[in-house]
Amino acid sequence: MFSNLAYKLICAANDLKHIHTHTSGPFFFTIHEVIGEYYEECSNQADYVTELALEFGETMENPSLAANLVDWKVTNMAEYDLKTAIYSVKSIMSDIYNAMDEVDNKKSITPDVKSKIEEFMRYWAKENNYKLERLIDG
Repeated sequence: MFSNLAYKLICAANDLKHIHTHTSGPFFFTIHEVIGEYYEECSNQADYVTELALEFGETMENPSLAANLVDWKVTNMAEYDLKTAIYSVKSIMSDIYNAMDEVDNKKSITPDVKSKIEEFMRYWAKENNYKLERLIDG
């Protein structure tokens, strides 16, 4: 349960870093900075969830295998302008949120872990539905 989520967060963090480093155009600095924050947050969450997986006795493979283990569709464009960057990031955030929601709905999840997963979900929902929407409309 947690290992699957950790692998998806690892993949998401890698994709966000790719978009961060391949952003171009007149909004480069804005997008570069915003997505930099996202990949750092995603990486931190991946670490936290990896530790949860290990705490609850799950096996964690080498993170380099993550995309294959969860059948992640890697984003790999040569450049991302404002719109392609934002829409790509929004899609990644939706995938993260949905993966967390799946874990959050498991009956076996303990209340303290459920609370933490929901805290992570709130972060991604707000960033996706509020901040990125304003950025793309602005």
